[in-house]
Amino acid sequence: MTDEWVTQSRYPVRFDPWLAVPESIAGSFDSAYRILRIRDEDALRRPGLAELVTWLLRFDPLAARAVALRNRDAIPALELYRRIRNEGLEGPATKVRLQQLMPSIPRVGPSLPAKDLAWADRNNPELKSTA
Repeated sequence: MTDEWVTQSRYPVRFDPWLAVPESIAGSFDSAYRILRIRDEDALRRPGLAELVTWLLRFDPLAARAVALRNRDAIPALELYRRIRNEGLEGPATKVRLQQLMPSIPRVGPSLPAKDLAWADRNNPELKSTA
């Protein structure tokens, strides 16, 4: 997972790349990249926006929320639900209130206050127009 992929998903950000690998083999090799352990190997076949949002929940839940909100019409809701459940990320999804987009995601743990999330939504970086 690269910052270019996240930026193409309408959220400009910079970070060192992550190597997404099946959890079952994550400890079997060394890599110069940070390892992102993925439970659901099917998610690695053709990752899209639902997978990106799910994987961002592991290390930047606010970025996951921003990508989800900015791409809500392009993310299949059922796919997002399934990926979050398969990865066991209901807690981070609840923290950033992704239930606003997918009400069937189980609520696990506390949520950030709505006013704080509204502030973050308003103040997240926007893509600069190249036109």
